[in-house]
Amino acid sequence: METILKTLPDSQVELTVTLEKNELVSFVEQTERELAANLRVDGFRHGKAPKKFVRKELGESTIRQEAMETAIRVSLAKAIREKKLEVIDQLGLKVKENTLDKLVFEAKFLVMPEIKLG
Repeated sequence: METILKTLPDSQVELTVTLEKNELVSFVEQTERELAANLRVDGFRHGKAPKKFVRKELGESTIRQEAMETAIRVSLAKAIREKKLEVIDQLGLKVKENTLDKLVFEAKFLVMPEIKLG
């Protein structure tokens, strides 16, 4: 995971996060397990269907969408902790690139202003 922090005026910051293929694969696998645990497929016990049946039942796009949302949520929280940001509010989120090999997104935040004592 690569993060770039850009300071903007009025106590705002822009955080750009890039996730590579190996990180995205782990999020897809995690999402498949979570979705399969609640899926009922004919011929299998509840939550015990193999991956290929889960993919067939849910569809590839549904799994990728859920995995992208999970990846953004988890990596954004990790980036905020790493950069030690004191976030007040999230102002926006924009996905710049979403392919099988890379996910790049930007998030803008309102952070606690720096206070200088006179």
